[in-house]
Amino acid sequence: MGFSFQRNSKTAKRKKYGIDEPDLSASKLGAEVFEYPLGRIIKEAYFKDLRAIVIDPDLHSYKKRHLIAHGIAHHLFHRKIKANYFLDNPDFLISQRIREIEREAEVFAAYLLIPEKKS
Repeated sequence: MGFSFQRNSKTAKRKKYGIDEPDLSASKLGAEVFEYPLGRIIKEAYFKDLRAIVIDPDLHSYKKRHLIAHGIAHHLFHRKIKANYFLDNPDFLISQRIREIEREAEVFAAYLLIPEKKS
C-alpha cells in the first residue's frame, strides 16, 4: 500500500463524510468514538478489533476534531495491518513504515478538515 495524496483527496470529501461532526462521521463509517484518559504521551488510539477511536477527554475541541479525523484514516486505510507485527519487530524498516502510516493519517485528516478553496 503506497502513500497517495490523490487517494486521500478523493476520499476526504466534507460532504460525503460530514466532518463538521466528526464523531458522527466515524459512526457512519462503522467506527465509534470514545473519550478516555490515555496518559501524557498518547492522545488518540485506534483499536481495529473494536472499531473504536479513543481520544483523551481533556483536549481542546479543535484537537479532538483533528484526532477523530486522524482515527478515521486509520479506520479506513489501516485496518488490515497487524499491529503486533510492528510492536514485535522494532527495526528501521518497520519504524519507517509506521511513520508512513501516521503521515498518511495526518494528510487525510488535513484534507478532511481544511475547507476546499472556493473560486
